[in-house]
Amino acid sequence: MTQLLPDISKILSLASTEPTWGPNGKDVYERTYQRIKADGTKETWDDTVRRVVKGNLSLVPAERIEAGEEEELYNLFYNFGAIPGGRHLWMSGVEGRQFLFNCYVSGWGDSLSDHFAFTFNQLMEGGGVGANYSSKYLKDYNVYNMVRVHIVCSPEHENYKDLEEAGLLSSVYVAEYGGAIEVDDSREGWVEALTRTIDLSTEYQPAGYKYDKDTGEYLPELIFDVSNIRAAGKRIKTFGGTSAGPVPFARMMTQVAMLLSDAWLNGVSGPFAMDMDHTIATCVVSGNVRRSARMSIMHWDDPWINWFLTCKQTTLSHWSTNISVEIDDEFVSYIQDSSSPESESDIAKRNRARQVYEAIVYGMLENGEPGIWNSSLSNVGEPNLVIATNPCGEIALEEWENCNLGHINLGAFVSNDGIVDYDGLARAHELMARFLLRATFGDISDPKTRDVVLRNRRIGVGHFGFADYLAKQKILFSKSWQYGGVAEMLYTNKYIVDRALAKYAHELRIPVPVKSTTMAPTGTIAKLAGASEGIAPYFARYYIQRIRFSTVDPSQAAKLQSYKDQGYNVVVDPSTPYTEVVEIPTKTSMVSTLEEMGIAPHYAQSADEVKFEDFLQIQAMYQKYWADNAISSTINIKPNLHNVPEIMETIKPFLGVLKGTTVFPERGYELPPLERVTLAEYEALRGSQSVLEGDAIDPDCATGACPVR
Repeated sequence: MTQLLPDISKILSLASTEPTWGPNGKDVYERTYQRIKADGTKETWDDTVRRVVKGNLSLVPAERIEAGEEEELYNLFYNFGAIPGGRHLWMSGVEGRQFLFNCYVSGWGDSLSDHFAFTFNQLMEGGGVGANYSSKYLKDYNVYNMVRVHIVCSPEHENYKDLEEAGLLSSVYVAEYGGAIEVDDSREGWVEALTRTIDLSTEYQPAGYKYDKDTGEYLPELIFDVSNIRAAGKRIKTFGGTSAGPVPFARMMTQVAMLLSDAWLNGVSGPFAMDMDHTIATCVVSGNVRRSARMSIMHWDDPWINWFLTCKQTTLSHWSTNISVEIDDEFVSYIQDSSSPESESDIAKRNRARQVYEAIVYGMLENGEPGIWNSSLSNVGEPNLVIATNPCGEIALEEWENCNLGHINLGAFVSNDGIVDYDGLARAHELMARFLLRATFGDISDPKTRDVVLRNRRIGVGHFGFADYLAKQKILFSKSWQYGGVAEMLYTNKYIVDRALAKYAHELRIPVPVKSTTMAPTGTIAKLAGASEGIAPYFARYYIQRIRFSTVDPSQAAKLQSYKDQGYNVVVDPSTPYTEVVEIPTKTSMVSTLEEMGIAPHYAQSADEVKFEDFLQIQAMYQKYWADNAISSTINIKPNLHNVPEIMETIKPFLGVLKGTTVFPERGYELPPLERVTLAEYEALRGSQSVLEGDAIDPDCATGACPVR
């Protein structure tokens, strides 16, 4: 590739104390990443970037930093030429310990409690957790005892009556009972209580049996005193937000005891383990401070696969997790090979594979789940077995391993003359690779995670602004996989990343990362810059976006009033109490950019203009030339235009090519977060309402819930 704009500063130069935010980028920043400084004032973006860069550089000796690297990183991040993952923005450079990693895979250890304690701990830290619930990982666990859990609390506690009204207080013990275990008001205290309960249930001959006069049995029991847990609404200083009080903890412990009793009767299974993790995740979410982002995976030939395929279609019991079916080379051969199997067992397995495949695609068209994860392809190039993915699916991980992500804004390196700064783009990839490799020296509290990170040093350099990169060069998104120059750009920068990592790892005397590149959704990150997300096309050139606000939450109510004062149309949400919806006519900012460049707006291609097979081809291009980890990109389709046999046939050639596949149906329903409109409809709306230019909605906050940092 030739050098066109040799100086990165021609695109990424610091011009003022405020960057060029995306349409609501500053709101996203202030809500999600802005910290309070020691003097009580709030960080500016300048403060945040300086904190992040200095914190990252502090992780290695000063002699391992290139001359001018700090200034280059600052300039790159400040102007959104690249942005590290959200946890880096939130925690890098923070006083004390820097917990820089956001997503994990929870494994299956020597004791059953290892998995659930790890999941609980990481979710409470604001991380996401993936897990594989296939029977082969659970077959050696047993629950030997039905454990009875009692909750006691001082009547003086602010939430005593809440516990009483919820029926969570013990009818046998009172708070003054001397044998109760006091639950510490900390993440560690809650994890310890959960661990203690699970361990007691799995002990072959537990101590502490008590005669139960109602059942005539002797049962082990635990009495937890929640009097020390701070009241609901009190501030949590360490990770931000407010306390949910003792009720979610008490409810979780009561439900955990019931689930363990069920496992005592029916055995430890995938459904049991998923129910346990969902109960834990629900407790974490109850504080309305963090989401519990999770991924649940089960092998296609598992005895519980039929349950797994429909676990989110028939009930609401697993809303806290994404689900994906693990496929492998055997599955792919059964689907793609049209020859007749020789043995009866092969015939039976082929029929089972095809039945599962049909059920997968049916679920995709119904509600977008399950997705597909190819474990055979994901394990190519891995030194040890990866068993599951992070919640979004862009990184396959070993047990206890974590994600470490950063993203290059491809569109930032195309000028408004349509000229690509290839040298600047290359340097951005080098800088991000070095940044993420340094981050592997960050604090890791769990020794199991620390061991695998020090061994693997896995990172994930990714992209956003791909649609911007194409549109400014007059390349249609749907045809991009046919342009050799796009594939060449990916291949070249993949080489640049790996070259930089090999050199830097040698200097730092550490292993070269096992894998280095990926594609994440980048929703919140892209909003900061107002860039297109991941490798997704634009939702539409013109649309209505709707943002929901609580009328009883003071901060949300104030924001809602601000929108009303600006003239936006506001309607009452008929499906959710105390909720109103702001409707904003929106024009994708790239349309105006293209108009200024003298380029036809249709190059800002809308998702509904891209054929399903073209989406798959683009993902395949990225998988082949860029991502040695995986790709997270959901393909949105209109189900009325497709059917199960057609989608099965279209996906079939890609089963052995893509490490993951996710399809989501766009269905019409009342007051959707996004609704496409024509130019004429947009112009009509603009005449009566305030309008916005740019991709302003943060999908994670469309319901008022904040994303995982």
